[in-house]
Amino acid sequence: FFCLRNNTARMPITTQEMRQAIVAEETLNSYTYDIFKLLDDGCKDEPAFLTGWITPATKVSYKAMVASLENQTKREQAATKKGWLQKSLLDCVHQPMLCIQNCEIEQWMTFLTGQDGDKKMSKSTYNTRCSAVHHLFRCHRDLDGYPLEFGRDLGLLKKGLFRIVTTNAQDEGGVSNGEGKIPMSAPLYVKCCEWFLEKGDDASIFCHTFLVLSWNLMCRAKSTSRILWEHLKWDSDCLNIMFAQQKNDAFGLTALHPRRLYANPTNPAVCPVFALALYIATFGGRCSSNDRLFPGTSQYKRFMDGLKELLWEHEVEVKSLLSVKEGEDEGKIEDIGSHSIRKGATKWVSGQPGGPSAISICIRGGWSLGGVKDVYMTYNAEGDAFCGRMLSLMPLLKAEFASSAPEIVDIPLPELQQHVGRVFPAMTDNGPLQPLLHRCLASLAYNKGYVMNWPLSHHVRRNNNLFCDRVLLDKLNKNVKVFYPWDREASHTASLSGIPPHVVLMVDMKKMLEQLGQLVSTRDEAMRNVLNDVFDDRNVANGSISERRMREVITNAQQDMISTQQKMFENMLKKFEEKSGMDGMIANSGTTQQQMHSTTGNSSIPFAYYEHSGGSWPVPEDYHFPNGTVQDLWTRWNVADTVNGIPPLRTLQGKSFTFMASRAKARSPARIFCDIKALCEYIENTCVADQVVLDCETPEKACAVLYSVATQENGIINTTSNRSKHCKWSTALTRIQQLKRKRRRQGGAQRNRERETTSRRENVAATTVEVAATTVDAQRRESLTVDTQRRESLEGQSRDHSQASTSNSDDPQSGGRSRGSSRRSSSSVEAAGVRPVRQSRGQAQSRSRNQATTSTREQAQSRSRSQATSTGNSGGGRRNQARSDGRPSRRPKRRRTNNDPSHGDDFASAFGDIAVPPAARAREVTHDKANERVVLEGVLAEAGVSTRTRNSRQTVQPMPDGTYLHLGNT
Repeated sequence: FFCLRNNTARMPITTQEMRQAIVAEETLNSYTYDIFKLLDDGCKDEPAFLTGWITPATKVSYKAMVASLENQTKREQAATKKGWLQKSLLDCVHQPMLCIQNCEIEQWMTFLTGQDGDKKMSKSTYNTRCSAVHHLFRCHRDLDGYPLEFGRDLGLLKKGLFRIVTTNAQDEGGVSNGEGKIPMSAPLYVKCCEWFLEKGDDASIFCHTFLVLSWNLMCRAKSTSRILWEHLKWDSDCLNIMFAQQKNDAFGLTALHPRRLYANPTNPAVCPVFALALYIATFGGRCSSNDRLFPGTSQYKRFMDGLKELLWEHEVEVKSLLSVKEGEDEGKIEDIGSHSIRKGATKWVSGQPGGPSAISICIRGGWSLGGVKDVYMTYNAEGDAFCGRMLSLMPLLKAEFASSAPEIVDIPLPELQQHVGRVFPAMTDNGPLQPLLHRCLASLAYNKGYVMNWPLSHHVRRNNNLFCDRVLLDKLNKNVKVFYPWDREASHTASLSGIPPHVVLMVDMKKMLEQLGQLVSTRDEAMRNVLNDVFDDRNVANGSISERRMREVITNAQQDMISTQQKMFENMLKKFEEKSGMDGMIANSGTTQQQMHSTTGNSSIPFAYYEHSGGSWPVPEDYHFPNGTVQDLWTRWNVADTVNGIPPLRTLQGKSFTFMASRAKARSPARIFCDIKALCEYIENTCVADQVVLDCETPEKACAVLYSVATQENGIINTTSNRSKHCKWSTALTRIQQLKRKRRRQGGAQRNRERETTSRRENVAATTVEVAATTVDAQRRESLTVDTQRRESLEGQSRDHSQASTSNSDDPQSGGRSRGSSRRSSSSVEAAGVRPVRQSRGQAQSRSRNQATTSTREQAQSRSRSQATSTGNSGGGRRNQARSDGRPSRRPKRRRTNNDPSHGDDFASAFGDIAVPPAARAREVTHDKANERVVLEGVLAEAGVSTRTRNSRQTVQPMPDGTYLHLGNT
């Protein structure tokens, strides 16, 4: 059924999971203490009571577990003991914990009554310990609980035990009011609801909703904490809540039986619809249908902490309300718990005269009737509806018991849907909840007077979108109405449910009284008009007007004149307010002296300055910063509060709140506003980065913009938390700051790693370049030595051939032989491994020009030297001529460049025409891009180092042989 309903595939449930689910986790926790008491006694070397009960293997395992608890904290010890017990219970099928044949009933009863000494125990304590042992027995193979004889004897002995305990308590004066938690009375329940609402923070709103739902559902606190959004449904005139599973219904057979909850228009503090409306407006973030209404794993503890704190704050009043009827003792605050709500609701419903039947109360409370009763006495909708109206605390003995929930009339459905989106902006996408949201909106508008009595520091007054929009609030308040059966709108009252017969009779009597009153008022008015006409005619006809009549005429004329002038003044004032935009601000003329304008969207909204604290301020004296969720803060940052006259926070500055410094507790108001500004500007920057249009003129638009950019990555929301939608904006700001610091640390570490990698590569590259240069230098030297020797030998042979050709130049027969010898010499040079350079015509001409330039330069240098010598002899010249400042003048030295032909004169004279001059080689290596990095790249490639680095520059390495090696980018 579950797989078909959710359209999902699930793995088969294992037998181990089934064994773990035999009892609920909370029940197993209550059994743990009693089972360990049994093991502590049975695992001793000399047990005091349970001799021979525990098997040897269990004793060894238990002692080892106890030894491992020495260095653990209390929480770790509890987790270790619970895990060991669960594993041992699962293994009982194959490795028993008890020696069944040694379990004697006498030993168990002695242990049961003697382990706590003189401490008095109640019947429920004895039953709980027996239930724990019963569960321990049924975990063994071939046992479905107690052994046969053990169970029969235990039932008999327990009767005698309880009789003795009761008799002793009566003789000793220890008769108690009851076992467990004491019931919460209806007056105390009403007071707790009022106190929660008066506190005004978001935690109190949660506790108030949890308390009201638990009372009206008359259920266990665990069932309340497990309500899902899909369990809520509005039907006709009531709210239906369904439970998928209960304690007495482990298989969910009653899941289709809804519990009906009714609104209470006469007392908003205990109205479940009003409580749910406040909760949705406060914590109503975007959610799916299978999300919990109260998300989180410890909502029971959260509620109980808030309830205990509230009770101790009003200790005197609580103790006065705990005083019970005669014959019963006064209760204590420690005796009030979550189960007190269930007991108190049951006591209230069952104790009212003419209330619901006991069968309906048991079915709503989830109590089994047993046997035949469960078969024939089943759920009935009308009986449950009657219980629902009773639990809402509507007056049973008045005709107003049959009232309907507040409803908005005379507004079209599309427009009403827009209003719902304005007040509950994050819930507009949830279609099944729309009827419920309509009723919640009507309940908020109907209780406008009740809410406006709260101070401005109240969370609802500060953050609820309805109570921050004057136009919408006034409009809805005029169109909301509660219907009664005697109203003429029969279409609204025909569907009212849960009304008992005596209330129907009172409704009929109410209708008769209404009709009779209308008849009497009509008759009296008609008779009065007739008599006035008669008396007036007679007085005028007789010509006599009495003094009394004259006074009445004058008084009536004055009253008419005053009322007319008052209406004229009100109309003029209203027109002035509409034209100036100060609607409702004139009433605060004592505190309002100036105006400020705040632009929201395309409309300019004026707001008043408030005179207090010795100056003019844009916010009232009792103003408090928003302390709700990120959605609440983002809405107040962009949308104005026209009810309280507060502009959007983005239009204000930190100095606008300096008057609040006197009541600041920890942080100054300016710092808090800086935090608010930082968070909202971060959201704005995220919208700009994601290219989201910042259209936040209304609450629903602001909510849409927020949820379009809110992700786990940017830290605006935390999807890993069960209560991510309930987190306050300060928590979100802390999360964002931590995320920024983490990113900065990661960025710094990444930059450090990049710098280390770059430095390492540069070092490796420098070392490799040095090795390469050394290698190339050695290879060049070696090749230079070999080439020099070969060239010297070949040059000697060439000179010999030249001399021989010169001596035979006059012999015509030797010409061919000379040319052949020359060719043979060239061939021998090539065969020796040295290829002569073949100069083109251009190279020859360039060489001749260079030689001419060299000769010209040598002649100029010789002339200058001769002039310098002559000048030096005569005591003059530039070299020895003194400067005007007394210092000798120095002739700048001429730098020798690579293009200077004289740079390689010695090399050329040594090798003649065979070798290329070093200057030409340098130019060749520098400008030939195809060959400039051949040697270096080959060496670096073998070393696995790239030649491209972060800071690159071109360098030329001079070689020992006079050439230049261009190293490229290094």
